[in-house]
Amino acid sequence: MSLRNKTLIVTAITLILLLFVMYFLSKAIVLESFLKLETVETRQDVQRVLNLFDDTLKTIDSPLKDWAYWNDTCDFVASINTKKYIQENLLETTFVNLDINFMIFFDKSDNIVYGKFYDLEKKCVLPFSQSFKSLIAGNRLLFNHKNRESRVAGIVYLSDAPAFIVSRPVLPADEQGTPRGTLIFGRYLDDIEVQELSEIVNLNMIIHSVYEKSLPDDFITASDMCLKSDIFVNPLDVNTIAGYTIINDIYGKPCLILKVMGDRKIYKYGQITVFYFIILIIIAGVLFSIFLIVMLQKVILFRLSHLEETVMSIRKSKNLSLRVPVEGNDELANISITVNKMLDSLEQAQLELKERTVKLEEANRELRKLDELKSSFISTVSHELRTPLTSIVGFSKIIKKKLKKIFSGALKEEQLEKSKEQIDVNLDIISSEGERLTSIINNILDMARLKSGNVELKKELCSVYAIIDHISNSISPLLQDREIEFIKDIQESIPEIMVDKYTIIQVLINLISNAIKFTDKGSIICRVKRNNSEIIFSIIDTGIGIEREHHAGIFDEFKQVVNGLTNKPGGTGLGLAICKKIVEQAGGRIWVESEPGKGSNFSFTIPVD
Repeated sequence: MSLRNKTLIVTAITLILLLFVMYFLSKAIVLESFLKLETVETRQDVQRVLNLFDDTLKTIDSPLKDWAYWNDTCDFVASINTKKYIQENLLETTFVNLDINFMIFFDKSDNIVYGKFYDLEKKCVLPFSQSFKSLIAGNRLLFNHKNRESRVAGIVYLSDAPAFIVSRPVLPADEQGTPRGTLIFGRYLDDIEVQELSEIVNLNMIIHSVYEKSLPDDFITASDMCLKSDIFVNPLDVNTIAGYTIINDIYGKPCLILKVMGDRKIYKYGQITVFYFIILIIIAGVLFSIFLIVMLQKVILFRLSHLEETVMSIRKSKNLSLRVPVEGNDELANISITVNKMLDSLEQAQLELKERTVKLEEANRELRKLDELKSSFISTVSHELRTPLTSIVGFSKIIKKKLKKIFSGALKEEQLEKSKEQIDVNLDIISSEGERLTSIINNILDMARLKSGNVELKKELCSVYAIIDHISNSISPLLQDREIEFIKDIQESIPEIMVDKYTIIQVLINLISNAIKFTDKGSIICRVKRNNSEIIFSIIDTGIGIEREHHAGIFDEFKQVVNGLTNKPGGTGLGLAICKKIVEQAGGRIWVESEPGKGSNFSFTIPVD
């Protein structure tokens, strides 16, 4: 070992020992004080967030008070002028203006008069929360209003998210008399709300429910520590410190664990103070060795450190696109070049692996989809074919028995006439089931032809009025003995359209047949109008309607929608899928608008040149 190296080692050891002694002394005296100040500040940050929660409840309560102490609200919870109240006040814009997610009205017997949940982010109405019903079931805290100034405010945990909730009694505008009911406003404490609150106090915060099965480790530790102290402070690393506290719900039970994170500025100031203190003490020792250290750092150590940091960064981030910088023309530079070549090979292999993985996932999805379609096809077609075939075979056997008795002369004249009538009825059923069987097979064949792309459309200029007249004549037998009025509503001056006449007729007959099938009485409107460069055909019925969640997939193959208001069968589920294929091949689009109990509107477009 050279003297230079020995000198460097001795100098380094001396400096390190001195630094360690001074560091531990300063840490015991100075840093401990800064840590106490840091803990106090963190506790204050947590309290700021808790105060902000209280302020949020006040912002919800302010408009709630105006709504609760209102004569119109009193009438509403008493089931007076409910329709007018809902139309004028309970609009979607009301939720946006009040910045709330739900409002619930109760009568004086604590029964729900009206409730509505609204997603402020997506601008849509949410289904009524069942967890809210469970929350109020058997618990009268939200309804326990002893005087006009009474209110219940706090946090509750619903199944989907925690929420701010405020409850007030419903009273006349003069605030006199006994409560007429209860009004509740609420706002979800979701990720978006947490982010907005974080921006207000300029602090990072995270909220977890105490009911979560898999809490992060630090939250588990904090929940235990919060039992000993209201606020638990825990430094996460050199840059971040966190304060934890448990938030109780309106019933006084632990509900949420709040984590507030802040920058360790005070601790960093302490570190800086200690650093400068150490520098002042050892500056004399550093001066005589600084040149040696600087040169060594510049030539070898710095480059090695930079190389190591880069390699570690690549390992932690797993980003193989990063490269090690090549500096100089020596052994360290050769190592950097070798590492970069290795990274090139690894990156290429990773890209190939990702591509293969994507292809495999796509193939698996297609296989699963095909398997589902196959199963659905077999199940549906088996059922739909078996039913008419069973009817045909069964009634054929009955007819055979009746004919044997007729030809044998075993029946009396009265029985003979009755048997003839039964045979006539059975033959009608066989004919009907045969037609149904033919329709099923034709639907399957039509869908197969449409999917194969082998359908040749014979496009020609066709009169819309002639098509509708043809449709009206074709469906008239279906309307016999039914309390349904067929109405034609065709806009004047509708131009001729270039289409395959018979496929468009097929689409209209399918849609009208479905409307007749699901309409007991009322009307079916066939409306045609022009909208710019397209003709819109609409079949509007007063039938049972279709629930919104079924709208998206109603045109899928083998999709049969069973409405909650009826148990009418849906057939093979190919009719609407065939309509969609035909319309799309004609360059148009098809959609449905429907509500349960209010009827349906099936519409499609045909482009006009």
